[in-house]
Amino acid sequence: MTSKTAVGLVAFTACLALSGARSAGADNTSCENAILIVPDGSAHAGTINAGGERRWFKFVNKANRSYSVEIENLSAPDVASEANMGDSHAGSCAAVQFGGTIPRSFAEPATKDAAFAGGDREVIQPPSPGLPGDLFFSVSQNVGGEFRVRVEETTLYSPGWSTRLGAVTYWAIQNTINEPLFGTLVLFNAAGSIVLKVDLPPTAPFNIPAGGSYTTDTQSLGVAANQSGSAVFFHNGPPGAVQIQAEVRRQQVIEPVSFQTKSQIR
Repeated sequence: MTSKTAVGLVAFTACLALSGARSAGADNTSCENAILIVPDGSAHAGTINAGGERRWFKFVNKANRSYSVEIENLSAPDVASEANMGDSHAGSCAAVQFGGTIPRSFAEPATKDAAFAGGDREVIQPPSPGLPGDLFFSVSQNVGGEFRVRVEETTLYSPGWSTRLGAVTYWAIQNTINEPLFGTLVLFNAAGSIVLKVDLPPTAPFNIPAGGSYTTDTQSLGVAANQSGSAVFFHNGPPGAVQIQAEVRRQQVIEPVSFQTKSQIR
């Protein structure tokens, strides 16, 4: 064997070893090796082996935001291989079991059917204990199989509200799904400081009924005069569960203002 061939063989062997080490290190069957997901709705496919194996993921949960974890089953038979969100922890893998999620698998559009075939959807309920911070969660299937997971931020954003020069800002919040939900409206001033943070609806039964709506305005909420800024609305429904019509009224002038999710803005 020539010296050049020997050197090439050594280099090739080293590359294989390094590749194997990287593959082993990237195995997300343990919480400590959770794969970081950007909560922009991007899909991540994976495979789970039979025997109770789990695949772990995590994402960064921010204050005044809401998120939905969506899991699809890509294997047949569906009933035997239902894909679910399993154990979860807020902050670190050593934290206690996180219990701040709301199952929304049957909320429109449903992720599983009446026979419980299909996937799972879990919404991170705001506010949640241990958050903001990293949220770790696992994906499980009864007998193993292929799956796809995505995390999507469901917060709605608005660039404007105002009480200046006698203006009143109005919001009509529509629940588009077949289950009740609630949310939180946060008003910021131009400097980004919170002017008002209020759960809506603020009175019993503290939710917007399925297919229903709720209206409010700066006057009803007691917002002081001569202020303006931006707003967010985060909620405990799946993606697309809330639509908001916003407008600023001053005397006879009505100015519509957008109130959309980041995916709609993009």
